[in-house]
Amino acid sequence: MFGALIFAMVQQGIIITGVDGDWFRVFVGGILVLAVIFNNFIRQRASKR
Repeated sequence: MFGALIFAMVQQGIIITGVDGDWFRVFVGGILVLAVIFNNFIRQRASKR
């Protein structure tokens, strides 16, 4: 729920400021890359135990 709220707020903020809408896709892509990196870090840490 909070993730959807954050994405909606960022999208509206980009639209209101007049920035090109493609930057929202860049934001989403960056978040996805960070999520994959974080997931791999947690998975490696858990497998060491």
